[in-house]
Amino acid sequence: MDLLEVQHLARGAQHGAKLHAQLEGRLFRVTSGVVSVHTERGMWVVPPGFMAWIPPMQLHLPVTHGDMRGLRLNFAETWSREQMPAAARVIRQTPLLVSLLEEMPLDPSQNAVYLQVFADAFARKPEQDLFLPVPNDERLRRITQGLFEQPDNDADLDEWVEIIGVPRRTLTRRFNRETGMSFAQWRQQLRLMLAMEQLAAGEPIAEVAPRVGYQSVSAFIQVFRRALGETPKSMFAS
Repeated sequence: MDLLEVQHLARGAQHGAKLHAQLEGRLFRVTSGVVSVHTERGMWVVPPGFMAWIPPMQLHLPVTHGDMRGLRLNFAETWSREQMPAAARVIRQTPLLVSLLEEMPLDPSQNAVYLQVFADAFARKPEQDLFLPVPNDERLRRITQGLFEQPDNDADLDEWVEIIGVPRRTLTRRFNRETGMSFAQWRQQLRLMLAMEQLAAGEPIAEVAPRVGYQSVSAFIQVFRRALGETPKSMFAS
């Protein structure tokens, strides 16, 4: 039996658990609210209209924000390893993927074709840039943790050089090597992800934008639309 469970999710914000892993593969589909999936490598954010795949034995912690609604499907380990991506991935949902999930029978004698088409369609979708990597270097983590706690901190790289005592060239090189991003790109990604969590909880854009470091609402909306292809209002329409 490859599809083990389909669970409809409807819950408010949840916090305080620990990273865990399971033998089965796990798929989240989010229709409202936000799910932040924390791992040892970093954090994925799954907003409305997106799906997240968690492979077998991946340490993770899903945290919901706002009035989260959606689906969670558990798949057998063997099928997950043979048919689905080996690493966690977030994609934008499509009508085909949604239809397959909604119509997929639990009866293993009937769902093999659905599962095969779903796995193929999922693999063809490009991975969305909704991941925020966490560096291993403790000095870099001082920077990233500081920004998590105070995302509106506009200190530039030279100021952080003074704070942590690492030459600018070394800091730039290590940050790129460990995160795959520049310092500015990482901070922008963090701000967008934290903004999505707060918007999902019903916070007004006029308060969220400055809280995460934007000088104006219009500047925040412009960055949001460029990164995600839609405005905050359309993504979090109730």
